[in-house]
Amino acid sequence: MKTAHLHSLPLLFLAALIAGFVLTACRPDATPTPSVQVLPTTTPGVRAAQEVTAITSLSQEQSLPPTELIFPAHEITLTVAPMGWQVVIQGTERTTVWAVPEEAVGWFVTSAGAGSAGTTILSGYQAQGERVFAPLARGDIKAGEEIYLTDADGLKFVYRISEISKQFPLVGPAPRRLHSLKPMWHRATSRGWC
Repeated sequence: MKTAHLHSLPLLFLAALIAGFVLTACRPDATPTPSVQVLPTTTPGVRAAQEVTAITSLSQEQSLPPTELIFPAHEITLTVAPMGWQVVIQGTERTTVWAVPEEAVGWFVTSAGAGSAGTTILSGYQAQGERVFAPLARGDIKAGEEIYLTDADGLKFVYRISEISKQFPLVGPAPRRLHSLKPMWHRATSRGWC
């Protein structure tokens, strides 16, 4: 399996709206990565990478949907599934809400694919269903940790968390590649929103 290190552009925004905690922003690794490097693994549940290829961000045409999100420091591997939105009635108003899967991390289908320029939006519940983003709510994920996002062809993109913030950034066009993780709250069990 090839693993792509994206380190020439800002790498990642982790955005998490959970009890006021939001993870955002990534920066390139401080140490340059050689073009090809053999990496043994000691993390259970994570396959050994055969080689690492340094690349810049993919174009939208080159990128594929993400299929797996891995937090190697916590031995957490999550399935990523496409998600869209649905029309609902709230009070007397028709509106749309994201149709976040309860059993997986949802990838917003109109956001950027894995490793591409633009904003990749991943969303998951922290207090219902499989509670895929409960580790974010508990504060288990820390700045400096790596996460992996695997695409439909098995190419693994490596990101490093550089900052934890308390505000959810607005989602919109971005001049660089961004990656957002957004935990969702269920209306019946919390004061958050979904």
